[in-house]
Amino acid sequence: MDLNDNGNNGQLIILFGGTGDLAKRKLIPALFELFDSNILSNNSGIICVGRKKLSENQFYDLIRNSLDSHYECRKGTMTKELFSRFIHHFSYKSANLEDEEDCRKLTDVIGGLEGKFNIKGNRLFYLSIPPSLFKTAVKSLKKCNLLSLSGWNRIVVEKPFGYDTSSAKELNNELQNVFKDKDIYRIDHFLNKNIVNKVHEIRSMPQFDYYWNNNYIEKIYINLSESLGVDDRGEYFDSSGTLRDMVQNHILQIITILMMNRMSSNDPTTYKEAKVKLLKSIRAYSKEDIHHNIIRGQYLGGLVDGNFLSAYKNEKDVRKDSKTETFVAGKLFIDNQRWMGVPVFIQTGKRLKEKVTSIEISFKKEIYFTKYNHYFTKIRLSESPGQEGVVIDEDSLVYKTVPNNAYAVSLMEVLDGDKTNFVSWEEIIESWNFIDKIISAWETDYKMYYYSSGTDRFEKIDNQNIKNNHSMI
Repeated sequence: MDLNDNGNNGQLIILFGGTGDLAKRKLIPALFELFDSNILSNNSGIICVGRKKLSENQFYDLIRNSLDSHYECRKGTMTKELFSRFIHHFSYKSANLEDEEDCRKLTDVIGGLEGKFNIKGNRLFYLSIPPSLFKTAVKSLKKCNLLSLSGWNRIVVEKPFGYDTSSAKELNNELQNVFKDKDIYRIDHFLNKNIVNKVHEIRSMPQFDYYWNNNYIEKIYINLSESLGVDDRGEYFDSSGTLRDMVQNHILQIITILMMNRMSSNDPTTYKEAKVKLLKSIRAYSKEDIHHNIIRGQYLGGLVDGNFLSAYKNEKDVRKDSKTETFVAGKLFIDNQRWMGVPVFIQTGKRLKEKVTSIEISFKKEIYFTKYNHYFTKIRLSESPGQEGVVIDEDSLVYKTVPNNAYAVSLMEVLDGDKTNFVSWEEIIESWNFIDKIISAWETDYKMYYYSSGTDRFEKIDNQNIKNNHSMI
């Protein structure tokens, strides 16, 4: 895909939160990857909007530090000439969108950059800001007349989309007051990760589809564990927690893609309808069921590699009496004909022993796959640095994937107008309907398990762990 062929109109990318953690770790490196690969149009402009007062040189240093720290493919090899060409497309504006004078100045910057690169009105607004500011930012886009009157206007909204069902509806209404639904991109970058792409590949194989049901599959494990803590995201995370931050989006999306019916066509509408249908089939637990099947934890301090790491409650911008969970594990069921009775074990958390991104499908008996001339009882998908490929490990078929810059792929799709790998409004509502019940149950019966940073006691959550959850921590 070459966005230089985009009618030669170019595009202006306006990144709100342009000096924040997500911008530095993911978005600026993603933009550089598109630029370095000649995918980003030569007549593209990028405006980073933030609250910090930065000189031009300070802003360029921020970009350079971002690439040196987080762009693995080119670390230490970027030439001065290449960096100079990249930052030529950037501008920085310190602005408070609730301030009329700041709005006027931002409008001037937009006009200047569009003139510089001969951009004919296409504008992408990316909300890389705390969720609490989403509605204010959207209102300000309209109030400040920042939308283009020619070309397209698109907006990318980061997760979590809302705090619950009610707030999600409020945010969606605010967005639809300004943008058409086709121009609202609710991003979940996990949908463009290599490991999820591998799930799509497996699901497209007719032989796998024959075994992809409760007649052959005994159980499924999904593990998204992290070794890091909340770092500088304490304020956001303390108002969100792992259930909202990881389960409501990443894990439920993986479940839908893994367990939805195999598609007979590539039609995006049919694809999203199948995902919604699967989400509606997740078993609705009673409060008692939730207490028996979903558990939460919070990390304490601990010695990791000779360094003492602080407890969650001692992290920057975290309340000292915080009841926010940093770990969630559970057992879910899909109540439809294909999956009735198959448990889906999930776990995700921070400050665990190691970073793990894996999916495991266990079969009731050995399955023979002609392609590999081998019998298997498990299929495992895992993401880790190294080589990508297929490995036969005794009775397991292992698909190894390498981490990729999923944000670069997502940005490319937004600029190309492709919403296939973005979350629909119907999916958002169904996922919150499920999550809200868990939150409500937790509010009536507070039970938190505490675990030491770097613990190895979460190697795998299984039925016995969930049933006897006191023994887990």
